[in-house]
Amino acid sequence: MKRYESVDLTFIDNGNFIRDAVKLYNESVELWQDAKISETSNVSEEVIYDKYQDAYEHYVKLYDLISDAEEGADFLQHKATQKELLAKKSYYIGVVIGVLGIISGIVVALIF
Repeated sequence: MKRYESVDLTFIDNGNFIRDAVKLYNESVELWQDAKISETSNVSEEVIYDKYQDAYEHYVKLYDLISDAEEGADFLQHKATQKELLAKKSYYIGVVIGVLGIISGIVVALIF
């Protein structure tokens, strides 16, 4: 996940990605906890199995959401990298122009 460190994930899916991912994660955890608690209660194995199945399906939905969003995150990461490169190039061009301006000012001052 370090490669997405400088990426604003709120831009993925028009800002819905973070909200949907958190919602699915919380629902998945709740379903898994409910299934785990059901193991200690007096319910049939079929009910327990169904609860674990529901939790698993929510985790699959979360995985699919993250997988689908990865392409958008890659694009945003590429854009962020391009902006960083443009900023660096602009800085170096500004320094070079500034140095050339100082040198030309000194040359003009020495000539006249």
